[in-house]
Parts: sequence; C-alpha cells; structure tokens
Amino acid sequence: MEEIKTAAQLYRYMKNQLKASGIEDFDLESRILLSYVLKEEPFFVYMKPEKPVSEEDVQKAMALTEKRKEGVPSRYLTRKAYFMDFEFYVDENVLIPRQDTEVLVQKALDFLKDNPKAKVLDIGTGSGCIAVSIALLNPACTVDATDISKEALAVARKNALLNGAEKRVRFIESDLFSGLSDKYDMIVSNPPYIKPSEFLTLQKEVRCHEPVLALVADEEGLAFYRRIAKEAKSFLNDGGFLLFETGYDQARSVYRIMEEEGFTFLEITKDYNGIERVVSGRMNE
Repeated sequence: MEEIKTAAQLYRYMKNQLKASGIEDFDLESRILLSYVLKEEPFFVYMKPEKPVSEEDVQKAMALTEKRKEGVPSRYLTRKAYFMDFEFYVDENVLIPRQDTEVLVQKALDFLKDNPKAKVLDIGTGSGCIAVSIALLNPACTVDATDISKEALAVARKNALLNGAEKRVRFIESDLFSGLSDKYDMIVSNPPYIKPSEFLTLQKEVRCHEPVLALVADEEGLAFYRRIAKEAKSFLNDGGFLLFETGYDQARSVYRIMEEEGFTFLEITKDYNGIERVVSGRMNE
C-alpha cells in the first residue's frame, strides 16, 4: 500500500476499500467519513486534494472504513444525520432519519397553515427529527413527543438542544398514549411497520444496527396503525388531524384502518420516489 500523506490519497484508499466490500454509494460515504475525520465539508477533497493528513487521521479513517465495511452505517459512525436541512445527532438507540419522512413533516406543515397555534403530538419520536422540525418550521405551535425508549428520548432531547428547540418540545416517556392526558389538534407518527417476515430481508446496515423495537410490528406490520388510529380519537380535538408514514405497500391498508375508525377527508401522499408514503385524515367535527 502506498504511503498516505494527503487527503486525496486517503480518500482514494477509503473509496477503493468500500467499493471492494460492496458498499453501493462508496464515493459519497468515503467523503462523509473522511470529512468527519478531518473536520471539513464533504466536497473538500475536490477543493483541497493536497491537504496533508496526519498519521492519527489516517488511522482513524482506516478504523472507520473497517467498521463501515462490517456494516455499521456511516451516520452512526459520524453520529450525524440531516433532516429538513437540520442537523441531528444519531446513535444506535434511534433510527437514522430518512428523506421519505420529510414528506410526513411537510404534510403536517401544510395542515398547520390553517391553525399555526395548534397543539401537536409526535408518537414514537425516536431521534426527535419530526417533532423538532415541526417546532422549528412552525414556531407558533406547541409540540409533545413520546417514546417508550428512555435511550431514544435522551437522543431526542439532545437534538432539541442542538437545534435550539429545547423549550419548544416536551418529551414524555410513554407507550403510545399511556402517559398522556392532554388533547391535541394534530397527531403524527412514523411507527414501526416492518413485517416480521420481511425483517431478515432488510439490508445488513438496518437489520444489524438500527433498533428492532423501532422497526418491526406484528399483524403484517399494521399493529401500531390499528392501535394509534383507535386510541387517537380520545386524544384529538374535534376536527383534529392524524398523519402516518407508511411502508411502501401499506398506504391502502392504513387508509382502510383510518376509514373504519371514522376518520374523514382521507388522503394519500406520495414520496419523492412516487411511492404512497403518508396517509392523513381528520376527526369528524
């Protein structure tokens, strides 16, 4: 192996290692990991290819490369993810925020235009990305966020503080609605929805590193939709909204569940890839 003295040489080494191990987006992930090590922006390697790197930098980058080859997601290695243009801390106690979930937040924001001072509840907050983003992008509303996991709530609180929303979001340890007594104008949730039969087909990065508690649900992945849709009626004000993120093939089933529970003005919204991703409805006034 060539002696590594510059950022370009280290980048080339990391990229070749990740490519050889079958990492699909080896170029981007190499830049993400290298920029983390060198405390630079991801595109810096194109701008400063001759930037000197220390032996300590080389060893740290190589160690991260090995962990990524073993299947650890790069976002967990850097402890950093981006959602709605905000930065979030992530670790293996929470799911890594996905771009698909931004559609849920955007749909919520669209509804909040008519009631900006609404009281919003985020069920199963995880990293807090949904609750914090809504609080930041619609500053007039108040937001409560629940999770059954103490560890996830610790991450969510950290992210509220990181983004200056610590006074805007109240975090509550709760199994769905069990720890709540208030009523809300909107409830949003990205609940666990992976079918147990599909769990072993997930990518190694997801299957082996992201929290199973936040991924898998019984009843063919629909258990939490049924529970939340049924119980939400006792926690929504008249005319309040319920919004779900759904799995790639679940929107129609969730639509029917909400319809059976009496929600009206039901709507399915597609994500950026054209997949039916968000189901929304309204409590009868």
